Amino acid sequence: MKLSDLYTGWGSSLRKQMSCLHDPRAVWTLSLSGGLVVTGGVVLAILSMLPVPPPNVMQDEVTKVASFVMHPDFNRLPTRERISFLQQFFNRFRDFDEDDAAALAEFLADMNYRLRQQIEENMRQLAVDFLSESAMAYLNVPLHEREGFLRNLLLEMDKMGDGFSGREREISDEERIAAMNRQGKREQERANRQSGSTVDPRGVNMIFNFYETEVSGKVPAVQRGAIARLMLDLTKIRRGQSIGPGN
Repeated sequence: MKLSDLYTGWGSSLRKQMSCLHDPRAVWTLSLSGGLVVTGGVVLAILSMLPVPPPNVMQDEVTKVASFVMHPDFNRLPTRERISFLQQFFNRFRDFDEDDAAALAEFLADMNYRLRQQIEENMRQLAVDFLSESAMAYLNVPLHEREGFLRNLLLEMDKMGDGFSGREREISDEERIAAMNRQGKREQERANRQSGSTVDPRGVNMIFNFYETEVSGKVPAVQRGAIARLMLDLTKIRRGQSIGPGN
């Protein structure tokens, strides 16, 4: 086929298509079709921005629950709700039947690098939010109520650790504080022998260590100082020390 014949064919086809534009019905049909395409695109864009609702931790498929933990919308949940969600999932994890265990194992085996990065980011964000909210609340506590605030926060963190580790300790709050004081003093003695410091810079529990190694660099400067103050005072209370001036 010659190029001139090809051009002639294209021109004839184009003239037929353009002639349709003189037909009002054709113009209306094209306008309606174009409007539907645009509208559909807008609707899809809006739907893509809507938050993903959290699944039922104990009843939905285990892969659906795991997927939500790795989704950016997990961070939309309030801080304590995220903590509760994870604790429930860990509790379910310990009681998995063979089907759930196999499904989760296959899901994790197929998890790509991007998802691994997202779940790490979600855990870092949870730690940032928990410590930031606690630190900002601490700043507004009257001086004479601060030790009580810190003890309650330590109890919450200790119970949180139990929830994540699967421990079930039927002990009173007073017994928890006493146990933390004993452990805190042992850590202080160990730190003094190693460096002469009165404060262990690595922190004294799971959340402190995670903060120091994974989170501290992600915290905005305006919050970093408040969190450092909170953690220092928490360390003192855990070691049975006063948070007054000179300590």
